[in-house]
Amino acid sequence: MTQLTMPALTDPDLYAEGDPHEVWAEMRRERPVHWHDSGFGDQQPFWAVTTFEAVHQVLTDWRTFSSTRGTLLRPNLSDPFPGQGTMMTLTDPPRHTVLRRVLSGLFTPRAVARLEERAREATGDLIDAALAAGSCDFVEDIGAGLLLTVASDLLGVEPWDADHISALARIASENIDDLEG
Repeated sequence: MTQLTMPALTDPDLYAEGDPHEVWAEMRRERPVHWHDSGFGDQQPFWAVTTFEAVHQVLTDWRTFSSTRGTLLRPNLSDPFPGQGTMMTLTDPPRHTVLRRVLSGLFTPRAVARLEERAREATGDLIDAALAAGSCDFVEDIGAGLLLTVASDLLGVEPWDADHISALARIASENIDDLEG
């Protein structure tokens, strides 16, 4: 098997100054499942899974590849992950199946079509606000705002409560280091 000389996949310089497309293409060709131990900073080693077939196996074989230990790269993968076993993305069957069944009605084509008009209206409002301000952080101001609006509508949260929830979520995300120790 070919030994790959890999740059640190978590190093921002790879994406700012390097050729990440070639790195990922080489990994798909030479070693579609690759133990990546050249971390950046205090990053722990991790498995890089790069082809559709391999990713499909990882996502569907929950007995071998559990989601309960977390889905984010973090310094110490052996530490417990907040929310493990309770949040849908951090569960395996049978709990995941129960949670998915409860939520599946929210995402039928008919249900999603009902959200389209509200999503278009919210997108227009967010873009108008950004234009009026003269600039914006697209991810925070448009992307996060649209996500909050649609998720709030799905859950029946009133707009004034959604703004409060958004402020709390922002505070929590700014303190992610507290979750990682």
